[in-house]
Amino acid sequence: METSVIILAAGLSERIGFPKAFLKFNKEHTFIEKLIATYKEYGVNDIVLVLNQQFLEYYATRNYNFLKECITITNNKPENGRFFSIMLGCNAFQFPTDVFIQNVDNPFTTQELLHALKNNLENDNEVIIPQFTKNDGHPVLLGNELIEKIKKFAVTECEQNFREFILQHNVKKVATDNKNILINVNTMEIYKAYFGK
Repeated sequence: METSVIILAAGLSERIGFPKAFLKFNKEHTFIEKLIATYKEYGVNDIVLVLNQQFLEYYATRNYNFLKECITITNNKPENGRFFSIMLGCNAFQFPTDVFIQNVDNPFTTQELLHALKNNLENDNEVIIPQFTKNDGHPVLLGNELIEKIKKFAVTECEQNFREFILQHNVKKVATDNKNILINVNTMEIYKAYFGK
């Protein structure tokens, strides 16, 4: 089964006051560039990036070119929440595929972690979630049957919470010693704590 990823970058970044996708991960990469590179190296077939107008405006005024490597979906209603973005992203897939759901503010995803999640996916209707000390983290991996189910949702159903949707299905937890799966960089204080900027 093919494997793809939806990178969620449509949030308004109100708490951090800056588009999180463009925070520096290291000297060479922003958060979004690092994630795209990680998934490309892993070998995903389609990288779907769900973004908002703020993202596009910032991108257009800088010397970036990574969007050519992605299927881009603009979420014009970011206030509708995460599951709405996921639904938009799922509709970009033309063929059945297992899909990682990746938050842009969790840029620490590794090849080892992606392999561990994929290797534990045994059925098309499973959700695979990494755990560190019994705490759930990111990214999660959805089997292709769940992606097809999300694609059938009407827009009026998008108010459902993504976690509630997950818990309605077969969930498998995969233990990892990577504590960074728990980190969401959504304030400047958290960013400075990990990146010293």
